[in-house]
Amino acid sequence: MKKILCALLLVAALVSAACAAEVETVGVLTRLDVPSEVFKPGVTIPELRKYVRSVIVNGNTEPAFSAYDSMTTMLMALNSGNIDVMLLPESVAEYVLRTNPETVANGCLILSGWMNLVMGLKEGNEALRDKISAVINEMTKDGSLSNLIRFYVQGPEAGEPAPVVFEHFEDAETLKVAVTGDFPPIDYVDAGGQAAGYNTAFLAELGRRLHMNVQLVYTETAARAAALTSGRADVVFWFKLLAGEKDQADIPDGIITTAPYYGWNKLFHIGLAK
Repeated sequence: MKKILCALLLVAALVSAACAAEVETVGVLTRLDVPSEVFKPGVTIPELRKYVRSVIVNGNTEPAFSAYDSMTTMLMALNSGNIDVMLLPESVAEYVLRTNPETVANGCLILSGWMNLVMGLKEGNEALRDKISAVINEMTKDGSLSNLIRFYVQGPEAGEPAPVVFEHFEDAETLKVAVTGDFPPIDYVDAGGQAAGYNTAFLAELGRRLHMNVQLVYTETAARAAALTSGRADVVFWFKLLAGEKDQADIPDGIITTAPYYGWNKLFHIGLAK
């Protein structure tokens, strides 16, 4: 596995001056398969500056950070006082603020590049990867992706994403896609255990254009790579940092990725309202 550190986790030690009190512990989601040695106190601010374009630091505080396998457990840690803030991408932060009135945004960080959502496949599935990338590029060009983002991420559906009905094609191949629900309103699973929101709307259109039946496979965040290698899923959601040719999020050996279909460059500190 490559030892490239993902900006989403590296900047977790940075805290905005907008915070009313010093922040000691920052919560992050363990979505990006960053090596375990990253999750320890002592990552210093000077080491992190190259990963962000705009940094506001609360005094000289250099907080520790803790990784959580799900949004639910991280919110519980915030409410119980085990962490001071959560570090979340812009769309996820907005969702948390809408659905958790006790939370408040304490500050914003701007990445040096864009963190992009991509699809990960097992090495050897390059033909399928290329087909999916071709559809993503087509949807980008014809405005379909922008329309889905406006509705499901930025629009009224983002507060409580609705399930999407998938078309069924007789005698067509099945595309098994792993979902976790830990990246709302994008990768989202509702209270009834049903996937909904932007990813499902994107997958419905992807299946239609590929003429493939989409089967959702529910999995834990940390088990995404295992879902691929075991054959439980053909595709999982992954991330890449595009900040120049040399800067990319950690991609385990044996996993290939598609063209991006969503991206962000802002991260927000979300804490409890005082």
